[in-house]
Amino acid sequence: MNMITEEQLYKVKDVGFHRLSPDGLSAFLLVSFIFSGFMTLIPFLGNRSNELQIPWITAITTIFFILWIIHGLIALAFLSMKIAFRYQKWQILFVNILYVKLTFEGFVAYFVSVKGGHHLLLFLGLTFLLVGILYFLWSIQRAKVNVEKGEGSAEGKGLLYSGHCKMWARTPLILFGLLVITVILLMVNGIGNAWLLVMWVPVQLGLSYAYPEFYFLAYGKWSYPSFINQAAPDKKKGIKKR
Repeated sequence: MNMITEEQLYKVKDVGFHRLSPDGLSAFLLVSFIFSGFMTLIPFLGNRSNELQIPWITAITTIFFILWIIHGLIALAFLSMKIAFRYQKWQILFVNILYVKLTFEGFVAYFVSVKGGHHLLLFLGLTFLLVGILYFLWSIQRAKVNVEKGEGSAEGKGLLYSGHCKMWARTPLILFGLLVITVILLMVNGIGNAWLLVMWVPVQLGLSYAYPEFYFLAYGKWSYPSFINQAAPDKKKGIKKR
């Protein structure tokens, strides 16, 4: 990544002192841990109780279960505001890693739900998993373009501004429409039910669209001392007052 200046990330810096401040990220870690519990424990336990065992699905459910335990330990540690503010560079790094996990863990539940079903259901899930990964990476690239065009500066329209590439915001709607049509056709032909995928894909695409804020906040905190929030939780000041 080419060097990005503090001025280009002004809006990200502002978010880091308000919505994504260390105490806000501590809350995110806790809430996402609870949400992940449903998305991780249900497929993990469901897969273990099923007589049909597919090695790669079992491996994935086990990996995500271990990651969920680690997620809980991290969330617990950063419930301390003293730790959250003192180690906020590490906090935002952990948040980024766990955000990526959160973005894709719904696919694990889907793969368990169609295990033993028609191969087209598995293929459909793998296809949208790949599409989701590509869209996730594209979101980072589009946000980087916005930063380079000055949209992250004080006068810009924001990191997630889609005016320079309207397809960035429209792609999730197009993909969701194609998925719904495909699932209906599969059901009509008696191939199986993939509605769990229909429920998860828009969530995954939405999380992917929003992710660049976390990505560039981590970049700012690890690159510029001014991104570090030194204020106590009850005395925080916005960057305009600093």
